[in-house]
Amino acid sequence: MHNKVNKNKAILIFKNIKEQIPDFNEFLTKLQSQNLIDQKFIFQNDLNILLSKFKIQLTQQDFECLIRAFPARNEGSQKRIDVDLLLNFKNMPHDDTKIYQNIELSDDEDNEFYDASGYTGV
Repeated sequence: MHNKVNKNKAILIFKNIKEQIPDFNEFLTKLQSQNLIDQKFIFQNDLNILLSKFKIQLTQQDFECLIRAFPARNEGSQKRIDVDLLLNFKNMPHDDTKIYQNIELSDDEDNEFYDASGYTGV
């Protein structure tokens, strides 16, 4: 469940990037012209430089969320992000009502987990 929440947060980060860039197609063109590995992996530093050209700053926490949600093989201390979703983002419909912000799981007497907030219906 934690992976789903993390991936949803990363999708929101991608969505916010898209909303902040007036010409998203220009951004995608520049992203594709980067030295992408297998046409979809980019180093965190390269993505950060590209975003800064569009005056977008992500926090280290945002990058960590992207790396956890869309991992790629790292090269030493350089971390890669799978940006395939971002490259295809303009074609994807988004339903914010299905993105969970916080899920609280509690432990009952039988050591079974249930969702105290009722998100999963358990």
